[in-house]
Amino acid sequence: MAKNLTMNLQKLLYSFLIILHSSIYNLKLNAQQYNFSWYTIENGLPQSQVYALFQDSKGYLWIGTYGGGLCRFDGNNFVTFTSKDGLGNDRIYSIMEDSKGNIWIGMDSGGLGKYKGSSSGSPEEEKDDKIKFINYTVKDGLNSNIILDIIEDHRGVLWLATTKGVCTFDGNRFVNITKKYHLEEVQVWAVIQDKNNNIWFGGQSGLFRYNYPDKVGTGKNIETFTREQGFEYRFICA
Repeated sequence: MAKNLTMNLQKLLYSFLIILHSSIYNLKLNAQQYNFSWYTIENGLPQSQVYALFQDSKGYLWIGTYGGGLCRFDGNNFVTFTSKDGLGNDRIYSIMEDSKGNIWIGMDSGGLGKYKGSSSGSPEEEKDDKIKFINYTVKDGLNSNIILDIIEDHRGVLWLATTKGVCTFDGNRFVNITKKYHLEEVQVWAVIQDKNNNIWFGGQSGLFRYNYPDKVGTGKNIETFTREQGFEYRFICA
């Protein structure tokens, strides 16, 4: 499963690069000049494959690599965190910040990670703390140890897109949302909340909507949108 997932993500990356190349070519045709800064391993990145990007409320750019761990970039320097610092896995798929300022990391086979660095984010203040992450896995109640996307809803609850459905985390316990709807084997790549507080998620089996509030017993808690319902595409990537 991990191999297929990697291949699918690589296909998405190649498609993005093709689109980016075409866009740059069109810009050249319009005789407009744009400046790009190129950051590589030589500049401090631990690995050249970047799968996740997120800018936090302090302005730091967090970079998730596929094999090189997690990076924090302040505009000048890269600080790298790996499994040696307590990270559950060095392959990162998703990064987000919650309303309390906590940084959460979704990993490949490493589950969900919570960064517990200093509030200022200063590397100097972190030197005395060798274990900089709290990790949660299937042993703690996760659906899967592969986390592809993370959001926070209006209640402050985390929603996790995994290779075995969707689960929530309120800071104390995980709840497998998709299990009672027999969707626990659905691979979910993306999750988002709309203005009505409904949760949408999708992956290899179409698009789903979790209606909020949960009307138990109505049979309408989760709606499915596939080709049978007129939704043309089966694969939802973002």
